Amino acid sequence: MSKFAYRYEISYSYSRKLDGDKICLELEKWDIIKETPGGYWIQYTNNTKSKRWISKDARNSFAYIDKRKALRRFISRKKFRTMHLDREKDRNVRAIEIAESKLKKIDDKRRKEQAASGNSKQPSSGGVRKVNPGTQSW
Repeated sequence: MSKFAYRYEISYSYSRKLDGDKICLELEKWDIIKETPGGYWIQYTNNTKSKRWISKDARNSFAYIDKRKALRRFISRKKFRTMHLDREKDRNVRAIEIAESKLKKIDDKRRKEQAASGNSKQPSSGGVRKVNPGTQSW
């Protein structure tokens, strides 16, 4: 029996250089503290509060006895996460398009109302009134 269970995680190395941050894979070693007929009790090295149980025959597990399986699961987790992030990005892009379309309709309606009332003067500077210094009346 292996003395460890393994789990891969992303490790970031931050840099102030122009080439950006570095991304590395970090292999976490979890001590196997007890074996049961169905799995293992594991604990993160030097951290007694991080006990977890992992199944021997689970399709997906938190950690694996085999490094290769741990790496395959890491790839699977990251593909799954990327799929969800892509889906959320697509929803956000569509929501922005809908919001911009509604904003355009509101602006068009406002322009038509102003033209119909004979007040076609648009506020300057985004609707902010400019005041010359010394002429303010408080």
